[in-house]
Amino acid sequence: MIVQGRQAAGGRLEFGCDVVVAGSGASGAIAALELTQAGLDVVVLEEGPYYSPEEKREFAVSEALFKLYRNQGATFTMGTGGSPSISLTLGWGAGGSSVLTGGVCYRVPDNVVENWVEGLGLKELAPDMMAPFYERIEKMLHVAPTPKELWGKGNQKVAEGCEKMGYEVKTINRNMTAECRGCGRCNFVCPHGAKQSVDIAVLPKVVDLGARLFCDARAKTLLMENGRASGISGVFLDGSKKPKAEFTVRAKAVVLAMGAVHTPTFMLKNGVGNGSGRLGRGMTIHPGFRTYGVFEERLDAHMAALQPIYVDKYMPEITFNAIYIPEAFMMATLPGIGAKNRKYAEQRPHIAAFGCMVHDGPNGRIVPTMGPEPLMLYNMQTEEKNLAVRGLKMLAEVFFAAGAKKVLSAFHGLEEFDNMDQINAVDPERIKANQIECAAFHPLGTARMGTDPRDSVVDVWGRVHDAKGLYVIDGSVFPTALSVNSQLPIMTMALRLAEHVHQEDAHLFKPEKPAKDRRNPLLTFKSLAMSKNKELDKIFDAGIKPDPKDIAGWEFNGWNTPYFTKLVGIQKFKKGFYEVPDRPGEVMGYNRPMRINSIDHPYQAKPNEHKAKPFGWYTVRPVDPHSRDNKYPHALLLNYGVKKNGPAPPRVLRDYLVQVDPHNPDLLLGKAYLALGPLRFFSNYFILERNNRAFYDPKQDPKGHKV
Repeated sequence: MIVQGRQAAGGRLEFGCDVVVAGSGASGAIAALELTQAGLDVVVLEEGPYYSPEEKREFAVSEALFKLYRNQGATFTMGTGGSPSISLTLGWGAGGSSVLTGGVCYRVPDNVVENWVEGLGLKELAPDMMAPFYERIEKMLHVAPTPKELWGKGNQKVAEGCEKMGYEVKTINRNMTAECRGCGRCNFVCPHGAKQSVDIAVLPKVVDLGARLFCDARAKTLLMENGRASGISGVFLDGSKKPKAEFTVRAKAVVLAMGAVHTPTFMLKNGVGNGSGRLGRGMTIHPGFRTYGVFEERLDAHMAALQPIYVDKYMPEITFNAIYIPEAFMMATLPGIGAKNRKYAEQRPHIAAFGCMVHDGPNGRIVPTMGPEPLMLYNMQTEEKNLAVRGLKMLAEVFFAAGAKKVLSAFHGLEEFDNMDQINAVDPERIKANQIECAAFHPLGTARMGTDPRDSVVDVWGRVHDAKGLYVIDGSVFPTALSVNSQLPIMTMALRLAEHVHQEDAHLFKPEKPAKDRRNPLLTFKSLAMSKNKELDKIFDAGIKPDPKDIAGWEFNGWNTPYFTKLVGIQKFKKGFYEVPDRPGEVMGYNRPMRINSIDHPYQAKPNEHKAKPFGWYTVRPVDPHSRDNKYPHALLLNYGVKKNGPAPPRVLRDYLVQVDPHNPDLLLGKAYLALGPLRFFSNYFILERNNRAFYDPKQDPKGHKV
């Protein structure tokens, strides 16, 4: 079940489950899948909104930036000690940052893991012990080498330069299906659905298995009972990120998967997990920068997979990855302003790009604020700055070896180079860190894993040292930087840790559970009545066709949403449905007037229950695609153009009716139109909720079924 918090009517809602997972990104989705497959009742909390994969494929690049990036892409670390402020990509919504990755899937290099195992004593993370988990994730996500035909001419040029310089070019493994067309838009949602981000490859399975995914749900308070985590409370947000309702999810275990920025923020605000003083400290972000080569021939480098190749000659210190962002953003990174920038922008079909990332130390820190976003401090060290300069020189060598006429760098004040002599003249000692235009995508290490509670936040199984029943399973737990893109390692670690959660606390989870109520708890009569038309549009479009036989014989409480209906005395009403005698399967309906009072007051017939005569009769039929009233094929059509209404105004009404929740046949949403000749005009929405058996009995009215 997918629940959108913006549909909440207000007040406080309470839920119960075995495990609550905070976060629906790379780690949270995988953990939820593992736990639901183990038979546990799982609630997943996602602070951001829900957009279906089909909706996201239609997003323009700018729309994806606005809707799917946290803070519309304006998230950054604050540089200290002369460091640059570094853009940090974080996702916003179901699927988290996995929706925005380039699809790159590396395993953690053995030399990095060796340090964990031998230097830090984390023997359970040895490559042979992690391999089965890697294999399961790689199979799930269709991880495979990028086909050479998707490299594109720009990357082919880079490969030629690498060959001349003696660097081996390797193909990047990516979580893509055969539908990948190499359009280079991975960071802004794959328009072809080829990238197997968790919103496509994992979350649908989680929901199908019975987990509840609550979107627009901001976790605020960790619930504790007798020293054990017992749930999370927070607020549901409306479409403008303002609190709309409160919620509490009570659970037998709590799993934090909000990422290396917001997991420590949540823990610090709740005063848990910081016995070592390391919580929120030691953040690594894997800072990177891009370098461009300008060539004589036309390359159209954007016509390629975003990241198909890499060079690992100097890993873990330096990793070189292909990268070519959409041209609308790429042009803003070209040198100069005005005429100079335009000159380079016009040369973009002749530009190839490659990126460099440096293996950083624990330079960052998370500092909670009064708001939902923390302050992220980061101090790039001299060693890392020098690695960046070294990376620039190496990429320049590659581009010039491949025949570039000019190299453009991300170093302010040193943007343009015509030859290697100019490059070699760059003195790393004279370069300041804040001259480098950096971006980062892989925050890690803010709740580091360790064997000693005095120097770590969680143990090797993700258990928080000083709180029972509380687990951290996201990128926060990695003890050092990875030197590679973090998507696959995070998912693999999450799978390993989630497997342990249901084994560790198996005694708490009863194997036999009562049947779940799968109705959406936020789609209620009152929440729909309080929703705006824009929200109701989406709900109506996602509805399904009610079964006429299921509603026949019942009356539904009705509520017209526009305020003017209250003024004219028709906001509250009842709709009844009945099967026409001697015509099996044919259903008709009627309205009954009700007294106008608040939505919370009981429905009272007007003038009284016995004299509230039915009026406004209509037929109830599936929409005929060949008729004039065929706007919504997924709805029932209530057609008031029947003889029983005589010449009365109701004859111009045409109502479309849908069931808004596939698991709740008692709640319906209607969309009313006025039929004026061949024209149809939208009037208003109305909500129906099953209440009582039908007031009207057609057998007592021989003319009642005449149409």
